[in-house]
Amino acid sequence: MQEVLTQDLYLLKNSDLIYIEIFLHLRKNNKNYSEHHQSFRAWEASNYLIYLRITTIKQNKELFESFNEKINVQELLRFYIFKHYKPENHEYMLRKFEFKQGIFKDIGKMLLEEVKVSLKNSEFEILKNGNFLEKLVNNGKSLEISKIQIYRAVLCVKPLQIVTMNFDKIKEIFIFQVYNNEKSKMVESKITLRKAQNLIPYIRCFLTLGLFEKLGVRLLKELKIKLLMNAYLKIN
Repeated sequence: MQEVLTQDLYLLKNSDLIYIEIFLHLRKNNKNYSEHHQSFRAWEASNYLIYLRITTIKQNKELFESFNEKINVQELLRFYIFKHYKPENHEYMLRKFEFKQGIFKDIGKMLLEEVKVSLKNSEFEILKNGNFLEKLVNNGKSLEISKIQIYRAVLCVKPLQIVTMNFDKIKEIFIFQVYNNEKSKMVESKITLRKAQNLIPYIRCFLTLGLFEKLGVRLLKELKIKLLMNAYLKIN
């Protein structure tokens, strides 16, 4: 069984046209076709495939070319989760959350926009190299692993507020996310590695040696008042 998720005719700057089609395909070994109406978890998405078909229409040469690729929905779903959900929710979304069938349409729309952006920047060359979908997912994974969780602790009890510290290795910034349990709200603040070095000597050594918990304890000690004040001003 196959279902069209989305399709679009797109005009490039050089007046060439591209026709993009994105399909959802159910594997043949799915004997019970009613299953595709049920909810599912991320690790069960391997039963589905996403097909991408791009037809290029070159105005000057009257030349038609077609490019076809496919990818397991489980891989695209991870990319979708990383783009649309906060880091502290990633593990829950990947392991326990039950997705409804509408997620396929959302993935299709996301993929359509990603294709347009890629074609706008590099036109057809990105398609000729092949494995476009695989590269798209791998790029998402490389961004995902650029952020590591340093520490998580209770910031205060009344009201209960939990702080999660992450470090972006590419941008070299610490990201502090304070979640207010009573109001179900979260605020985020950042500090560069350079500024953090003024608070804690040899901070790069902590990161290199993987001493994340010790580093988190020290950062919290230095920044606790500022984090509390920032949370109070933005949440209340």
